[in-house]
Amino acid sequence: GLCTAKDRAAIDTAVKVKHDKRARADESLRLALRTGPRVAIDATFTAAMSEVERKSLGRQLSRAYAVNRAAERPFGLYVCGYSPGDAGTFAPDGYDRWVIEKLPQEACAHFPLEEIIYLTPDSPNTLDSPVLDERAVYVIGGLV
Repeated sequence: GLCTAKDRAAIDTAVKVKHDKRARADESLRLALRTGPRVAIDATFTAAMSEVERKSLGRQLSRAYAVNRAAERPFGLYVCGYSPGDAGTFAPDGYDRWVIEKLPQEACAHFPLEEIIYLTPDSPNTLDSPVLDERAVYVIGGLV
């Protein structure tokens, strides 16, 4: 069968709703980059990783981006230590269209040191407050 005019209208409506939802999510991500809080993935060690590890990092980045994009209030997301040559090694499909900042150096070269909080499981310090500092840049190591 052929689609009826009613079927076609329903399909057109569904496509428009999906497009509008995507546009709203992208705008939320752009706003998050300007207003914080921010999360930076430190990818400065990708050269020391095997291909399997880089692909694993790419999958983790992809999951982090998808969860952040779907969040009611997303983080500004940054990838530090990114170089265009990395795109073929750890960047997942569509990475070039993600609403994130790709920075060529480590976080401390881009953000004021007093704003940077490195998150690591080895730290004796914990984040006790459920409210994050809007000015902070929370850095997560991109080591697999």
